[in-house]
Amino acid sequence: MNISKLACTFTVALAASLVACGGGNATGKASTTAASSMTPMEELKAMPKELHADLEALTKPIDQLDATINTITSFPERHKVNAGAILGLAKARVDGKKVELSADVKLDAEAKAELDAALKGLEEAVVALKATPDNAAALGKKAVAMSAKLPVMATRITSEANVKIANPFADAKGKAAAQADIDGVAKAQADVQAEVQAVQAKVTELPQLATKALAKLTASFAAGT
Repeated sequence: MNISKLACTFTVALAASLVACGGGNATGKASTTAASSMTPMEELKAMPKELHADLEALTKPIDQLDATINTITSFPERHKVNAGAILGLAKARVDGKKVELSADVKLDAEAKAELDAALKGLEEAVVALKATPDNAAALGKKAVAMSAKLPVMATRITSEANVKIANPFADAKGKAAAQADIDGVAKAQADVQAEVQAVQAKVTELPQLATKALAKLTASFAAGT
C-alpha cells in the first residue's frame, strides 16, 4: 500500500472515530444521556435490559399487590390496635384522601414508622396503578421505536467495525473487538426484538390488570370506618 492510500485510510478511520465519540460537538461537552457514553454496540446490547427494567417498574405495583395488602391488614393484629381505624386510613389512601390516625389509637414510635411507611407505599401503588394505562401505552411506543432503530444501528456498527479492521494503524486488540461486533450484531438485534415482543404482549394486558388491582385494594380495606 502506498503513502497516499495509507493516509486516505487513516483519514476515514479517524473521521469514523470522531463521529462515534461525539467529535462533531463543538462544545466538547459530554451528553447528559447515558447512551452518549456507550459505543453503538454497547447501546444495542443495553436496549433489552432497558426495556425489561421499564416493564418491571410498570408491573411492580401489581406484582407486589398482595404483599402491600397483607402488610396493612395484618398490622392491627400484630400491634394489638383497632382494625377499623387502620383499615380506614388505608381506604382513605386508596380513595386519594389523607386521614389522620385517631388519637385513640396508641402506637409506639417503631409501629408508627411502620404504619407510615406502609401507607406511603400504598399511596404510591395507587398512583402508579391509576397511571398504568398511559404508562403502558408509552412503553409500547418506546418498544416500537427501539425496533425501528435496529437496522440503522446494525448498519452503523458493521460499517464502523469494518473501518477499524481496514485501518492499518489499528492494533490487533481493536481489530478483534471490531470483528466481535460484526459477529455479534445479529444476536444483539435478535435479543432486542425478543424483548420488544415480550413488552408488546404484556402492555396490552396491563390496563385491565391495574383496574383489577385497584378493585382488590378497595375491597381489602372496605371494612375501614
